[in-house]
Amino acid sequence: MKKTKTPRTTLAPGLAKVLKRLHYPLEVILLCVRWYVAYSLSLRNLAEMMDERGIAV
Repeated sequence: MKKTKTPRTTLAPGLAKVLKRLHYPLEVILLCVRWYVAYSLSLRNLAEMMDERGIAV
């Protein structure tokens, strides 16, 4: 029988240290990375899309 993984409730210490220094919320960063990879957008396009949503980058 295969054991199911339980979701992690805390971040690894090294990752938590890096995420503390972020200038933008993690959700915004992940959304931009997702769009950048999935739709081959330029950084200028991403900046315009974030500006349309009220997020200054």
